[in-house]
Amino acid sequence: MTSAEAIDRSHADRLFASSEPSLRWRWFWLALLGMCVPMLIPYLLGMWDFEHYQYFPFVFLAVGYLAYTRWDGVFRAPRGWIGWVLVALGITGIVASLLLPSAWLAGVAFVLLAVACLDAMSGPDDRRLVGVGLPLLMLIQLPVGLDRMLIIRLQNATTELSSVVLDIMTVPHAVSGNVIQLASRELFVAEACSGIQSVFTLAFLACVIVAWNRRRLWLTPLYLLIAIVLAVAGNVFRVTAIAAASAWWGADLASGWQHEMIGYLALGAAGLLLLSFDQLVITLLHPTAGGGPETADNPIIRGWNYLVAGWRYSGEETGYGYRPEADIAEDREPRQPWLEKLVLGRVGLGRPGWYALLGSAALITLGAVTQAMRVEVNRDPQPLIRADLLFDPSPGLLEGEYRVLAVDGHESTRDGAEPRLGQNADLWEFRARDPEGETLEGQLVVSQTYSGWHELCVCYENLNWDLIDREVCVTDPESMEVDQTGSYVTARFKRPDGQYGYLLFAAVNADGSFAEAPSSWGALGARFFSRLERHGVVNQQDLAMLQLWMVTPGKIEPEMLRDVQLDFMEIRDRVASAITDGAASPASPPVAAGSTQNDGEPE
Repeated sequence: MTSAEAIDRSHADRLFASSEPSLRWRWFWLALLGMCVPMLIPYLLGMWDFEHYQYFPFVFLAVGYLAYTRWDGVFRAPRGWIGWVLVALGITGIVASLLLPSAWLAGVAFVLLAVACLDAMSGPDDRRLVGVGLPLLMLIQLPVGLDRMLIIRLQNATTELSSVVLDIMTVPHAVSGNVIQLASRELFVAEACSGIQSVFTLAFLACVIVAWNRRRLWLTPLYLLIAIVLAVAGNVFRVTAIAAASAWWGADLASGWQHEMIGYLALGAAGLLLLSFDQLVITLLHPTAGGGPETADNPIIRGWNYLVAGWRYSGEETGYGYRPEADIAEDREPRQPWLEKLVLGRVGLGRPGWYALLGSAALITLGAVTQAMRVEVNRDPQPLIRADLLFDPSPGLLEGEYRVLAVDGHESTRDGAEPRLGQNADLWEFRARDPEGETLEGQLVVSQTYSGWHELCVCYENLNWDLIDREVCVTDPESMEVDQTGSYVTARFKRPDGQYGYLLFAAVNADGSFAEAPSSWGALGARFFSRLERHGVVNQQDLAMLQLWMVTPGKIEPEMLRDVQLDFMEIRDRVASAITDGAASPASPPVAAGSTQNDGEPE
C-alpha cells in the first residue's frame, strides 16, 4: 500500500466512523438542511435566469470540496450561542418562506444553517470550518433590486473610465448615457459588461481565495472591494478593446465567440490579480514571533498575531510561545450546554422528544415540498396592489395640445380585468411625429393603486427587452416649463432584432404630490425596511404609476425625445391635479401579492 493510498483510507475512515452522539448530530443537521431543499430548488432556478448569478453551481463544488478535504468526519453540536442563533434564524427563515411563500427566504435560511453546520465541524488542521462556508454567502441574491442598481452604477463607472481611456488612445467617440458612439457604430456598455464575467463572479472568486488560503474572515470586505475594482477594470478593458478594434480595423468584437473570448480573458486576468493581491496581504499582514523569549508576552505582538493569523500565546516556557490556535489542545472537555443535552435526548425530552424533533422536521419538509410546487419561478414578486381608486380618470383627461403628442383612444379596465395593465388601469393611445415626418405610436397608462413605487424597468426586462440605460431626471420648473418639481425615470431598451423601446414613468402620491424615483443608495434602506420582498417597493404610501411606452424601429433623435419628455411631464401634472381634486376614496384591503400580473407592456 502506498503512502497516498494510506492517507486516502485514513481520511475515509474518519469520514465514516461515527459515535452515537455524532450519529444523532448527523441526523440533526441533515434534517435541518433537508427542510430547505424543496424551496431551494425554485430559488436556484430563479437565480439561473440572471446571467450574473450563473456561477452558483461552483459555490457548491468549492464548499463541498473544501469541507470534504478538511473535515475530520465527526458531527458536532452548534458551537456556542452564535451557532444556536444561526440555527434559530435558519428555522425561522424556512418557516417564514412557507407562510409567505418566499423562495428567497428559503435560500437565506439554507445559507444560515449550512454556515452553522460548518462552524460546528472541525478538522485535523482547523479548529472550525466556518471559513469554508464563506463562498455560500454568494448564494444570497441581493434583495430589493440592489444587484441591478450595483450593476447600473458599475456600468456608469465603466462608461466614464472607458471614455477617458479612449481619449488617451485618440479614438473619436461620444458618450450618451451608457452608450459609446463611435464613427461607424454604437457600443452598448450594458452588452459589453454582461454575462457571467461580472462583479458577482469576481466576488465569488475572492471568497474562494479567502476560504482556500485560510485567511482571516475580517479581511473579506477588503477582498470584495478589490474584486469590485478589478471588475470595473476588466469591463473597461473589454469596452476599450471592442471600441478600438471597431475604430481602427473595423472588426466586430461585440458579439459572437470574439466577445466571449475577450470576456473570459478579462475574467482570467482579474482572477490572477486577485491572487496577486492575496500575496500582497500575506506579505504585509504576517505574524511575528517577537524579538526573543523576553518579548513573547508583549500585548501588542500578541494582539497583532491573533489579528492577522489567529495565533494565541500558548504559555510555554520555551521558545517564543506562539502557536496556531488549532494546535493548542484543550485541557478538558468543554461543558455540554443544556441545549445539546436536550437535542440528544438526555434531558427532559428523552428519546420520544428526539423523535418529535425529527417528526417536526419531516412535516416542515413536506410543507416545503407542497409550497415549492406552488411557487412561481419569477425574478420579481408583485408589489401589493390595492383594490380602490385614488381617482377615476375621465376619458378626456389627457386631451389637448402638446408639443409632439396627439392623445386619443381612451380605454379603462377595473378589478383586474386586464392583468397586464394592473388592477385598475386607464390607457390612452398616442401618436408623435418626428422631425423627419415619420409617425411614432405608443401608449400612456395610469395604473393604480400601488403601495409604494413599482420599478417598471423590471417588467420590461421580464419581456426580453435588454435595458441599455436608466436615468432619473429631476424636474426644474424654470427650465422645463412645468408646474411642479419632482423626479421621474427615463429608460431605453433594445431587442436583438434592432427595435428600440423608450419608457418614461413616474409615480403620483394619493395627495397629488410626486413620489421621488429611487436613484441613490439611500433609497435602498427605505426599500429594505419597508418590505422584505424583492419587488422594488420604496415605501408603503398609496400611489398611482404613470408610464409612457413606445417601440421604434430605430433611435429617436435627442430633440424629439426632449419634446416627448416635456409632454410627459405636462401629462403627469394633469394626473397629479386630477388626483388632488378627486379626493382619494377610503383605502380598501390590499390585494394579495401575485394575484394579478403587471409584468407586461401595455397592449
